[in-house]
Amino acid sequence: AYSNAQIDSDSTIINADTLKNFSFEKKSNASGNVRIKNLSNNVLLTGNYAENFELTNYSNISGNAILIQVENTIDTLFIYSDKMEAFRNEPEYYKATGNVEIIRNDFLSKSGYAYYFRENETVALQDKPVLWQNNSQMTGDSIYAELPGKVLQKIVVNKIPNLTNSLESFLISQSDSINFKERYNQIAGNKIEILFENEKLKNVKVFNNSKSIYFVFDDSGKANGVNRVTGENMNVIFDENEKVIKIIVDKDPVGLYASENNISEITLQLEGFLLREDKPVKK
Repeated sequence: AYSNAQIDSDSTIINADTLKNFSFEKKSNASGNVRIKNLSNNVLLTGNYAENFELTNYSNISGNAILIQVENTIDTLFIYSDKMEAFRNEPEYYKATGNVEIIRNDFLSKSGYAYYFRENETVALQDKPVLWQNNSQMTGDSIYAELPGKVLQKIVVNKIPNLTNSLESFLISQSDSINFKERYNQIAGNKIEILFENEKLKNVKVFNNSKSIYFVFDDSGKANGVNRVTGENMNVIFDENEKVIKIIVDKDPVGLYASENNISEITLQLEGFLLREDKPVKK
């Protein structure tokens, strides 16, 4: 055992307060202020205790585990969890377990566990996941996000029917009027596919049991009522300011419009609406 030690290998550098190196097995144990730096991709793992297996390109780190994928001051990815596992063979991926929080610029999430696939830059969240992007919040049984080139392009939110206490897929967006921030546009269904352009909402497709609530404002920002739309499948199209410009329902459409004078006569929240304020912050 070595104190305040460092171990260098072909692929990693390990620093810790205490290190044990088993050279024959190419295995090492580390404890106290552990740092594992991957030399090939700028991924840094930190935590309280770690095991590294050089032959299988596998590491696990626990106790305030943090993954940092350094890109630049804006796009650096942070993943916080109770435990982090690194699988560095192809395809390289990382599994975070327990109280998982992810931060990358305006992309924020919480979940019970998560997978980060480094090569194709995707994130998969499960166990009561919630994801925030700008003024939008997404919840469901599972959430999958694609961020090629460090730019958010697609999010898929799924309901898993056989899952105990399964949740409907939900998208909540704050209204685009500065005078009515308490009004939230809502979309729900079994599956929601969300496409982004310049990391802003561009298109939302909803599959099975689709529902939406959208508040209407005139060009000056004055409130002008609300639209409720339901149907089997739904396609919601946004302009460059993330304002709804068209809703297409391909089967069994039902629409209801309430003017501003009559808005109190209808329910303004879809069943399952839950606004979360507990966004993660950098530690």
